[in-house]
Amino acid sequence: MNEPKTPFSMDDLPRILGNISKMYQTEDKKYNGWNDSLDYKMDMYKDICDINQCPLDRRMDGLILALKEPALGEFRAHRHDVGMTFDGMINHFRGCYEGIDFKRSELQAWHTISYKLNKEQNQKRPPSGCVVILVDALNAKRRSLDLSQRTDDAMHTRLTNACWGIPEFQSALSDPSSHLPTFINQLKMAVKEVKVDLSNWQSMDQSKLDKMSEWVTGNTKAANSIMYNCETTPQLVITNYQTSAEMWRALEQAYEGTGIVVQHQELIRFVTFLPKALTKNEPHILVKDRWLADSGADTMITNQFSDFLEYTVDQLEIQGAGGITLSPGVGTVQLNVALTNGTMRQINLSNVRYLL
Repeated sequence: MNEPKTPFSMDDLPRILGNISKMYQTEDKKYNGWNDSLDYKMDMYKDICDINQCPLDRRMDGLILALKEPALGEFRAHRHDVGMTFDGMINHFRGCYEGIDFKRSELQAWHTISYKLNKEQNQKRPPSGCVVILVDALNAKRRSLDLSQRTDDAMHTRLTNACWGIPEFQSALSDPSSHLPTFINQLKMAVKEVKVDLSNWQSMDQSKLDKMSEWVTGNTKAANSIMYNCETTPQLVITNYQTSAEMWRALEQAYEGTGIVVQHQELIRFVTFLPKALTKNEPHILVKDRWLADSGADTMITNQFSDFLEYTVDQLEIQGAGGITLSPGVGTVQLNVALTNGTMRQINLSNVRYLL
């Protein structure tokens, strides 16, 4: 059974106002009027009043603590107007600072916020950090919008539009959760970066590759150099796998969890699987040698145009280790792989970049 509240006494007002003032020691909580969020700041003030058991008819007494100029000046000028109440003062602020032009400008600013713009303005921040900045910017701006624009559904739609057309978000946008916090986490995970430690990798130059006939399949020759692991890497420990099938099984397990995410400049330095001269035993997993970026990568690539089931011309310059590389298009690639039980399996990879 709830205990009855202690009746309010005017002697309690100084104590209540003192407690409220402690909640407004930082200026950012106070409402200033222009380009501020009236409803958000006033809802926060009401909550503070409730926490400190300030009666409804005494909210006007503490409001001065929640204001700064120019709203503070308006409050002082009209506090003693005939019939002025707390709700009346809120409506007065709304008329002064939140007219049609204000709403229009706030809505326009809300629609101009985008991930691309945030990334350009925060180039030193990781992509997942820019997603956090994007969410914070949209949350801050929607406080001043109409109630219909403050819902989770509206925020979900706006986030989708803010990230639309950016390849890194394809996985999140193709199957978005309707639950806003989960969707935000999907966006952050879509661009999450894992740095690859190359200290344990060694380069094999073209002169050595030319001595391995197995490295050439038909008229297709591998990249001028490859990187292979001689100790450990977040992706694979190749020396522990004696056959291509064992390597593929390890990769399948990696696909089930968090795949490695590699920067563009690193992507063009990896090759899909080592040829049989290095894996020692048959069978080859792929019908021909290809480059690899696993399912968790920012971008998957191939150097074989014939790989594509579907292809769209979409030119993109990629900064690589040896300079800028042109990717003329993107599409869907089908891989034919041999499983450990001897059967074949086809895997389709979408959003694969073609590198010349």
